[in-house]
Amino acid sequence: MSDNEEDDTAAALAELEAEAEADEANGTVATEAPAAAAAEEGGSGGGAAGEGDGDDEDLEEMKKKLEQMEEEASKLMAMQSDLDKQMGGAEDSEAAAAEMDAKSVHVGQVDYDATPEELQAFFNACGTIERITIPVNRHTQRARGYAYIEFADAESAQNALVLNGTSFRGRELQVGPKRINEVGKGKGKGKGKGKGKGKGKGKGKGKGKGRGRGWGGYGRGGGYSPY
Repeated sequence: MSDNEEDDTAAALAELEAEAEADEANGTVATEAPAAAAAEEGGSGGGAAGEGDGDDEDLEEMKKKLEQMEEEASKLMAMQSDLDKQMGGAEDSEAAAAEMDAKSVHVGQVDYDATPEELQAFFNACGTIERITIPVNRHTQRARGYAYIEFADAESAQNALVLNGTSFRGRELQVGPKRINEVGKGKGKGKGKGKGKGKGKGKGKGKGKGRGRGWGGYGRGGGYSPY
């Protein structure tokens, strides 16, 4: 082999070695690149998972607050319902008391020895009488000198007012409408103060709990009933 041929062979071998080294270098880079990409993707995925956990905690907290608000609203509605019932009951009581007053009259200057039967006979022409009450002194058990007469309707009570000023057992009766009952009032006791012509201050003794011989107090289930 000549010197020129040996030089050409050496150059070819050198070129092949250089290509092999270049291919090996390219293969290493290609292998490392996917690994780096996978590492980056894993890191970004972990960050997304962390953000997702934070959103779940916020949602649970909002749900708890909403449940507390709904519970408080339910309690308020229950309190309002109870209050409405109490107010409705008070209004019903006042309406019933007003209706009873409209059917009743107050009779003053009644003889102390008068009986409910005698008053019933005297006022019988005015209309149907439901009940007659003659309050008595709780200590002496003696009549106080006045009476309440409850009729079946308001028209009969109006008829009874015509008997105002008429004589009964030698005394001139004072017949007038029964005072309007106010629920929760008129039952207290107290001593009046002041001088001159009844201008003192204070609360008078409440009425409605008279005692003695089955006459009872007005509106308490006692009293004389002719029927």
